[in-house]
Amino acid sequence: NCQSDVQISVEEIRREHNTSISCPFVLGGLIGVGDSTYIRNSVSNGKIKIIESAEDVILGGLVGYYFTSYNAKTYIKNCFSNIDIFGENSAYVGGVLGRLDISASTELNIQKSTFNGSIEAYDCAGFLFIGTALEGSRLLIEECNVEGVIRAKHRATGFVQNFAGYGSKTNIQNCHVVASVEAINGTDDSAYCAASGFCDDVVL
Repeated sequence: NCQSDVQISVEEIRREHNTSISCPFVLGGLIGVGDSTYIRNSVSNGKIKIIESAEDVILGGLVGYYFTSYNAKTYIKNCFSNIDIFGENSAYVGGVLGRLDISASTELNIQKSTFNGSIEAYDCAGFLFIGTALEGSRLLIEECNVEGVIRAKHRATGFVQNFAGYGSKTNIQNCHVVASVEAINGTDDSAYCAASGFCDDVVL
């Protein structure tokens, strides 16, 4: 039962040293990084803005990066992301979750959670930007909704943009997108842009 009301502006993100960290810059409207965290009846409100980043930034309206470990059985239930997000060329945004990784022998249920705000970024999705679920894991996304406006300079997706199931037991059911989804090429006239109403690159 948590609530945030954030006004975040981040400028000129730089990495001084090369590392093996695959997801070094993560922001979340409520939680930056969650490890098998139980989240229920929680709300994120406000605005997040990323300007002139030289590095990739993963951003989630509720949670920036969520992962499961230690044979966990956990959930995200009855949560709302009412965030307005603006990100320039290196921002990758999910309205509720930025990145999601489900380990083998773990289980996550995401139920009755909603994004209701606006996103404008390079690549973005209304609910989940990128995720994986390994073989032997279980993931349920049920009765979740996206409302508002989703706009991208490259790829705009209503619900899930990139997800690989790897033989997991993954179900996405009774979820809806009631949003404006638009791709606008604002960076390079030769680059393609695409808009998808619900999902883009998803393999279950």
